[in-house]
Amino acid sequence: DVSASVGQTFGGLLNATFGNVVEMLLCIAGIRNNEISVVQCTLLGSILSNLLLVLGTAFLVGGLYKPTQKYSQQGAATQ
Repeated sequence: DVSASVGQTFGGLLNATFGNVVEMLLCIAGIRNNEISVVQCTLLGSILSNLLLVLGTAFLVGGLYKPTQKYSQQGAATQ
């Protein structure tokens, strides 16, 4: 894990930046070409995929193995 060697804050920043490189490039190209609808759709798609697909998959897989899920504050703080 990168954050273990460079620090938690900088590692989180790197993860957030490189995790969304495609969206960033599409937004920059859309703004330069005055295609605002492309930028809006790219951002909306990124938000929806992160909220719905990733979170829903985590809940689904977690629910398959454990009928009751418990979340700790310490575990949530590491993300």
